[in-house]
Amino acid sequence: MFQKILITAIIIYIPNSLHFPTSLGLPGLNVFNLLYLSLLYLYMSKNDKTTEKSPLSGVLKFYYLAAFIALLIGLSATDHVIENITIFKNVIIYSSLYFLIYDLVDDEQELIYYMKVVYFVVFMMGVEVLREKLAFGLGSSKRVAGAFGQDASAANYAGVFFAIYLPFLLKNYLNKSQLFTKPIFSLAIFMLGVFSIFYTYSRQAYGSILMTSVLAIAKRNKIILLFLTFLLFNSSLWLPQTVIDRIEGTQVETEQGEEQLDESTESRFVIWELAFENIILEYPQGIGLNEFQDTIEPYLPGWIHARDAHNSFVLILSENGILGITAFLLLLLKMYSTGRQIKINGVNEDVQMIGEGYQLIVIAVVLGNVYSSTFYSPEVMGNFWILSALFHKYYLVTSNNSSKNESVETSQSIVKTPNLYEPKDAKE
Repeated sequence: MFQKILITAIIIYIPNSLHFPTSLGLPGLNVFNLLYLSLLYLYMSKNDKTTEKSPLSGVLKFYYLAAFIALLIGLSATDHVIENITIFKNVIIYSSLYFLIYDLVDDEQELIYYMKVVYFVVFMMGVEVLREKLAFGLGSSKRVAGAFGQDASAANYAGVFFAIYLPFLLKNYLNKSQLFTKPIFSLAIFMLGVFSIFYTYSRQAYGSILMTSVLAIAKRNKIILLFLTFLLFNSSLWLPQTVIDRIEGTQVETEQGEEQLDESTESRFVIWELAFENIILEYPQGIGLNEFQDTIEPYLPGWIHARDAHNSFVLILSENGILGITAFLLLLLKMYSTGRQIKINGVNEDVQMIGEGYQLIVIAVVLGNVYSSTFYSPEVMGNFWILSALFHKYYLVTSNNSSKNESVETSQSIVKTPNLYEPKDAKE
């Protein structure tokens, strides 16, 4: 029971951490660290650990190695040692939840319970965004971020968060699966999440949820896909005006009447170009973990105020070098291929649906890191690692249970076989 309460608390706490106290009054000890240490204790105390290695075991360890080397490179020439070590800790500790959950949870129904908790959190965060938007007014252009904070960066993170978790709900609805909720509830939470994405005014989240929705629908229901296409071509008739203004604002007109990208979008391309010319080509081994901002700043024009890479691929290639980006790409590829394996080899339609849904989630993770650097964000990615463990372990448990049932049926048939094939004269 303690384990169930603890994991539930962790799932609820991670994306909502800004709503809860963090410090416990002791240096280096905060609420999440305490929860994590408790979970680690349960893991260390467990005698019957899962014998099968988790699908991401090898690539995650390679990813950790590349991050550790980047940490050493950064520490060799930095004056913010504690901050760099903290970043490294966050890189490791949240993703390591994948290993802990994978080994600790063995029961099929318990795995489904935690899936419900993850999506209950998504639902509640959607409700919070709805309340915040209603408080501002539906006609307001003020960006909402719910539990993620108040500024534009928080709104981007909120948009990416919903874009990552929603595709699975749409897939659950389209497949009419009742694995962890009724299909109509999946659709309701999905629509609430889409509403939330609208008012974060995150353009990358718009693109992400659109692409994953099209991919989810395309293979399942051509009629819905045609309807979605019709809605897209007539988006001006139903999209909120503030959302339309946000999309159209990507292109602005200069005083000379020329069309150009807005400052936010243009700054990203400038940062990426300068990073390639002055960091990536000069330091193929990487400049070190958490060193991007200090290194890029002297090269940036004064009108660019943000110092983040706004792209996890650029950030990791700059800081972790060729080794780091290789580990990162292999990790993403392994995630996607694991989803494909589950889709192909799942013992029933529900498990196969999990594989397809997980593939869409991974695509959303990739898209959410092209226009911003959210891969290191605990609030965005923390529950992704937990959900990955739940999906991968559910596939393993259902496969093992199916094999056991087949073995029992086979053994029973072997016992009956002599009677079935016994000669008639022998019976007489």
